[in-house]
Amino acid sequence: VEFLYKEFRDRIKSLILGHPLDEVTKAGVPFWDKSKRFPNPPEVLDTDNDLHVGLIIATANILSAAYGIVKDPEEDALPDNHKWRKPEFVKTLIAAVPVPEFQRVKVEDDEQEGEGKDGEDAGEKKAKTASQADIERGQKLREEL
Repeated sequence: VEFLYKEFRDRIKSLILGHPLDEVTKAGVPFWDKSKRFPNPPEVLDTDNDLHVGLIIATANILSAAYGIVKDPEEDALPDNHKWRKPEFVKTLIAAVPVPEFQRVKVEDDEQEGEGKDGEDAGEKKAKTASQADIERGQKLREEL
């Protein structure tokens, strides 16, 4: 649950702090346009919202299999009637976790386009940076587990 707050609340709120609704780019165009809609992050995970509960269940399933907490689903899936698959049980777990305070995180700037000083395409450079950031987040998550 804390992972979801970091990824879906804190990262979005940090993006909003860095790029407010009325921001204009160096080129004079609005930062937020049709291709980049201004986000509305959830303040809390809503146990009455099936999408929130489903996201938590799906994320828990993926991470627990990826980090070897449970067996690979192809090898030995949890039975359909297992408590971990029941939204009612998951809702009790969500309710037991206190809402963490917002923590600002660094968010990659999406404004730069074109070719960099070293001749490398900015999109390629961003993809490499994002990949490295994903690797570092994965390593930190493994340490926390």
